[in-house]
Amino acid sequence: MGHDGTQGIRAIKERSGKVLVQEPSPAPYRSMPENAIATGFADYVAPATELPHLLTTYIHSADTIAREQAVPTKTMVDGLKKAFILIRTRTGQNFSMYKQSTIRRRVERRMGLHQLTRIENYVRYLQETSRPDPARH
Repeated sequence: MGHDGTQGIRAIKERSGKVLVQEPSPAPYRSMPENAIATGFADYVAPATELPHLLTTYIHSADTIAREQAVPTKTMVDGLKKAFILIRTRTGQNFSMYKQSTIRRRVERRMGLHQLTRIENYVRYLQETSRPDPARH
């Protein structure tokens, strides 16, 4: 994959894109997926046969989230408050003073990555996850 591929992956992530990587073992050129994984930016590493399903599921989830109202509902606001409390408790990171539109976009992106379409499901995901990564939430 080399330098250009790494730059491409970084560019995808900078624009809130999703990076899916084929498992290296069956790949004809193992160094390509190994280098992609080594960047630390891979959202999913899976057999090549599963990648189309992961991609279409992600697209469907992102489309569902995009169709939601631009004005946050009470459910969204309450869910964000719960998520902030969980993240602050586990990591010390306080998102409550962040610009709401920015943090909502970040949460919606994380929801899409985890194929979640409702904030309640994302809060449940945070509750069930042993230690959320503050840089990714």
